[in-house]
Amino acid sequence: MLIFYNNLYKIGNLMLRILIGIITVMIALPAFAMVCSKEARYDVSVGANFTTEATSLAEARVKLDNKIKAMEDFVQQNHYKVWLKSVTYNVLYANTKIILNGEAKYGMKSDTKDSALKTVQLLNKQKIMPNIKINNYIPNPIEDPCPTINPCLGFQQNLCSMKKPVIYLYPIVTGKVKVKLDYKGELDTTYPAYDPIIKGWSATAKPDGTLVNDADGKEYSYLFWEGKSYDFPIDTSEGFIVKGSDTAQFLQKTLKKLGLTPKEYNEFIVYWLPKMQNNPYNFIRFAGHEYTDTAPLTVTPKPDSMLRVFMIYRPLQKPVGVKEQVLPSFHRHGFAVIEWGGTQISQ
Repeated sequence: MLIFYNNLYKIGNLMLRILIGIITVMIALPAFAMVCSKEARYDVSVGANFTTEATSLAEARVKLDNKIKAMEDFVQQNHYKVWLKSVTYNVLYANTKIILNGEAKYGMKSDTKDSALKTVQLLNKQKIMPNIKINNYIPNPIEDPCPTINPCLGFQQNLCSMKKPVIYLYPIVTGKVKVKLDYKGELDTTYPAYDPIIKGWSATAKPDGTLVNDADGKEYSYLFWEGKSYDFPIDTSEGFIVKGSDTAQFLQKTLKKLGLTPKEYNEFIVYWLPKMQNNPYNFIRFAGHEYTDTAPLTVTPKPDSMLRVFMIYRPLQKPVGVKEQVLPSFHRHGFAVIEWGGTQISQ
């Protein structure tokens, strides 16, 4: 009898352990599925045109806010995430009516292009705002939390700060030069001081690169500016993966290839190396039109050659596979204008 009860106790203890194990798995699986679920792979830019009529400006704005909120609520129910990026409108007066006519721009998350398109089609059927359209799709780089999936790089929208762009002027002969910088964001620091009236600087430039600023009569080695955050798309599908310890050697070789002189690329490296060399790895890309479109530069008289080097980098804990960027060649000749700067994008 004692043996029977002893065996029964062992069986009961085993069944209890099995039951606890099943409960643990049932609790853990949803949590694991939540962590490792498929995330949205696209940032989608959406534009919505609207016209709002009211008897007063305050009433018109309330109606507009209601439309914006209704659209956000609808997308939240049918999609991953939505956020308002900007609203622009004109105020029109017609007899006793106030009319707001403009566009609201949204960002959405989506796992596929098709699902984003279906959401926009549903929005148009709801007639919350007319003529809702998709402006563009941006593949979103996501480091998946599941260890079996490798992190990837793609396109992304970034709030970027322009760090230490410096502009060198090398005229053939000493003369007056005007430099107009039409930065789309907000200028943070400039040296010498940026003149908002001429949207830039006016100086007497010498062939060795030194210049005398017209505003204060002082000599400078270059024009310096930094800008606060500005949202623009960055292509991270191509670039270079560089070990932190190899940063100096990589920059010396690459900046020389891009067209900077030893004096110029050494000043570049002295600024950026402390920020990069202690990272395990860095993703590095040299921007093209996405930078020059954000910060258009107009120089008078027109230079014979202009080089604008803007480095984008992201610290990485481990290397990832990206296609190597093909760098353009540059031929420096005549009156040359050279600029370098950079920014860090989030990990």
